[in-house]
Amino acid sequence: MVNLKIKVLVIAPYQGLMESIKAMEGDLASFEIIIHMADLTESLLLLETYKDEEIDFIISRGGTADMLREHTSIPVIDIEVSGYDILRILTLLKGYQQPMEMIAFKNIIQGFESISKLIDIDIAYTVITHKDEVELAIRKAKENGVKIIVGDTITVRLANEMGLQGVLITSGRESIIEAFEKAKHMHQALERLSEETMFYQNILYEVDTPIALIEEDGTVRFANQSFYKTLQIEPIVQGSVLSLFEVQPYFKKIVQFIKSGLKLQYQLAIQDTDELYTIKANYFQRKKQRPLYIFSLQRPNQLKEEIPVVFYHKMESYPQLLLSSALFHNAVAVGKKRMESHLPIAVSGEEGAGKSMFMQSLFKSHFPKGSVLIEVKLGRITMKSFNQFLIMLEKEMDEPDLIYIKGVENTSIVQQEKFMQLYSKIRAHLVFAFIGEHDVLNANQNRFDPELYRLLNESLLYFPPLRERMEELEEMVKTFIVHYNERYGKQIVGVRSEVIDIMKRHPWNGNLIELKKMVEEFVKVTADEYISEEVLPILQENQGSDGQVINLEQPLTAIEADIIDIVMRQENMNQSRVAKRLGINRSTLWRKLNNK
Repeated sequence: MVNLKIKVLVIAPYQGLMESIKAMEGDLASFEIIIHMADLTESLLLLETYKDEEIDFIISRGGTADMLREHTSIPVIDIEVSGYDILRILTLLKGYQQPMEMIAFKNIIQGFESISKLIDIDIAYTVITHKDEVELAIRKAKENGVKIIVGDTITVRLANEMGLQGVLITSGRESIIEAFEKAKHMHQALERLSEETMFYQNILYEVDTPIALIEEDGTVRFANQSFYKTLQIEPIVQGSVLSLFEVQPYFKKIVQFIKSGLKLQYQLAIQDTDELYTIKANYFQRKKQRPLYIFSLQRPNQLKEEIPVVFYHKMESYPQLLLSSALFHNAVAVGKKRMESHLPIAVSGEEGAGKSMFMQSLFKSHFPKGSVLIEVKLGRITMKSFNQFLIMLEKEMDEPDLIYIKGVENTSIVQQEKFMQLYSKIRAHLVFAFIGEHDVLNANQNRFDPELYRLLNESLLYFPPLRERMEELEEMVKTFIVHYNERYGKQIVGVRSEVIDIMKRHPWNGNLIELKKMVEEFVKVTADEYISEEVLPILQENQGSDGQVINLEQPLTAIEADIIDIVMRQENMNQSRVAKRLGINRSTLWRKLNNK
């Protein structure tokens, strides 16, 4: 049967109190009592002895109780001095003819002072505010001819050591019963509060929105099931403490941003599941305690004025053979050389041609553990928002961090000039990405500050579209097959030549992203050793697609924004052609782009 008794550790500062409580154990049947007699120092040793026990309350008295409160989170209940206790002591003292003085805290003195006047006992009082004042008060009393000192355990002990008679203020049965009754009422209140807290915690634990509550050092105070599942991390293991900063360093960076007062829109790209979340981050300051930071992950709706800062989580997995190709190998070599000289890297190409793959490959191979990879999407933004971006670059990003910047061509010349003024102070490594051909910078030279243009155009890395690399197609397909065989438990060894021939005529508007998704679908539906013509309907269904998927579970304005993004990329950011395709005029398109 489960033991429902309230477990209490009683630390009695004097022998008589311990004996009184032992004699009353029959009247305290609802408690499991552990009792010790101990002074101040010994009481701290008892705390250490019982640190692994599930103690509900500690009951003690006077200075011992005060000190225990400072060293434990367990509720400490004081056995207070009752009116009966005061009457007993004063009745005892009435028979003494020697000069006497009471040395105690104000709350004790007040009770004695009131009752002593009623029963006509003349006694001197000295009020102390801290236990360290006791010895000096006793010495002064002795100098004034006092022979009897009344007080608590410490006071009486010191008085006896100085040759005076000490009279201990003892606690009677009523005071002891009152302390245990207080423990019982507090236990009932805490149980109700615990039930209510557990109720809300269970609700939070089950909700779909990923939520976490962490300390300033990254210690997880609470995280719900959805949070652990979304980030694919294990919950707290029994006996250990999970630090979110250790498993996912970008949360440390967000806390750093919040403390610095930066107002940015934080986003999280979980690439192996193609999911994007907006990170809602806030904190609240608790009285006399460190602040707690609250994180929730939400599906992004319409982007606000703040610059979206995307943190990469579980980066998209591309086969190593693909990343070892001459194109990527040479690009990484150039990127590494630029980083060693602390120069920015510029990459161009169509959407899905390999720019992001290169950036992730560079990060995985040349950045130490604990580094943070951030993607920043710049649009036509206010100077206020751009200044926040510059503060982040200068003040908050460290040398091991990598920042992947898209859309710098959308910023104004004035903003770019301000960036260049700050450039020498930026410690993090920068990669600038552009949608377009190998001459995209030349074609848009008038949109760049001359100094920024020169810096980016020095070693521009171009990733050609997949349709211009058809000689590599079959090898790429086989590489992806190896990758997905492992995921889906297949043993596919190749692709029929007829399928390869048709694949070479496919437009591949989505480039490697589309190819990767297409081969995954081929592997999933293929039951034989070879991918054959039975997969062609899948290819035909995606004819003309760029591999992009629009999330229909979002507001209409967000769906519209996604469509505009896709068409803008397909038309290489040419607003005239985009407006024509969408059947709207350029001013309407410009307004929609600026409202994103």
